Amino acid sequence: MSDTTRRTFLQATAATAASASLLPGAFAAGNDTLKIGLVGCGERGTGAAKEALRADPNVKLVAMCDAFPDRLEKSLGNMSKIADIAKKIDVTPDRKFDGFDGYKKLIDCVDVVLLCTPPGSGRCTCGPRSRPASTCSARSRWRWT
Repeated sequence: MSDTTRRTFLQATAATAASASLLPGAFAAGNDTLKIGLVGCGERGTGAAKEALRADPNVKLVAMCDAFPDRLEKSLGNMSKIADIAKKIDVTPDRKFDGFDGYKKLIDCVDVVLLCTPPGSGRCTCGPRSRPASTCSARSRWRWT
């Protein structure tokens, strides 16, 4: 059982972010290219991926995941038609994941995950049965999957 509260979690996150900002170039495991993965390929996810690819010249979209394969293909097709970001997309068939557990495989391929799933799509596992994270009474325990 963890005694982590939202307040201590946010304090630790802020301290980590502040220390990371003092280390320029300390990202992507020593590589100059930051590999991005997208989970949730709807309108919100596609827009977030576009913005991430435009944010820096050294980023590349290398993996995508969605519960529905047709939505993933549509998102990838739409982004590939945009000239300024098409050259930054390197999603091969072996890095296209579908289903509700595809994110687990995606995490192993990337440095950064854009999590753009609909609200309530996470599951809480703190009780005797799994339920949507948005309905969990123990939301401050941070044990969502």
